[in-house]
Amino acid sequence: MILENGFNIEIAGNGREALDKLQTRQFDLILMDVEMPEMDGYTATELIRKHLPELSIPIIIITMQNEIAQEAKSLLLGANTFLKKPFTAEELLSEIQTLIL
Repeated sequence: MILENGFNIEIAGNGREALDKLQTRQFDLILMDVEMPEMDGYTATELIRKHLPELSIPIIIITMQNEIAQEAKSLLLGANTFLKKPFTAEELLSEIQTLIL
């Protein structure tokens, strides 16, 4: 799916599916939701960093929780940054530009 801003996106329904997609495709950035069925975003992020270290894909963790501990956990597991829902399109675009442009 291509968004109006020119980004080509692919959606994974859960962390396991995200890991599977990383085995067969290249991506410039991962927007990882913490709350997913089967495998949460924290676990998926940790597995990406641990088992696919050659992939230096920036990961943005998104969550409804706004605790400093959640942000610290995200960064410790290998995320590059953290966004709390709800966030604006401008906030997301700013983070993306910081990481990949």
